Amino acid sequence: MIRITLPPLRERPDDIRWLTERLLASMVIEQGRPLAMSEPFLRDIMGRDWRGNVRELRSYLEQAVVMSDAGVLDEPLPDNETRSLTAPRHSESEAIVPLQAMVEEAERDHIRKALNRCEGSVGKTAELLGISRKTLGRK
Repeated sequence: MIRITLPPLRERPDDIRWLTERLLASMVIEQGRPLAMSEPFLRDIMGRDWRGNVRELRSYLEQAVVMSDAGVLDEPLPDNETRSLTAPRHSESEAIVPLQAMVEEAERDHIRKALNRCEGSVGKTAELLGISRKTLGRK
């Protein structure tokens, strides 16, 4: 094995733009719908301290997509919205995510788990989930 040490994402601001674009491109494929981001949104992302590196960035983008209108990421998430959407909500004043968004997020997570269990085989995953390959591809 060869160990490769990379500096934290916060020390590689040029990589943040590239990673954000790639992650959004993969989300377009996963969701089957167009997604776009504004320059202010990208500037906000590039100015954040990504302590969780790529995992935190991906989670942030997934939450922003769920919260976005028509798949356009133009407003940064408020700091209190950057935690997991499945985290318990204790305050009445916190934003409530639309039910459909929660259902879609849960469905995506379930599909990812099934894909991992089936080692990426779309056919086996569709069979395991009891849906057609076409439906799985669309989701």
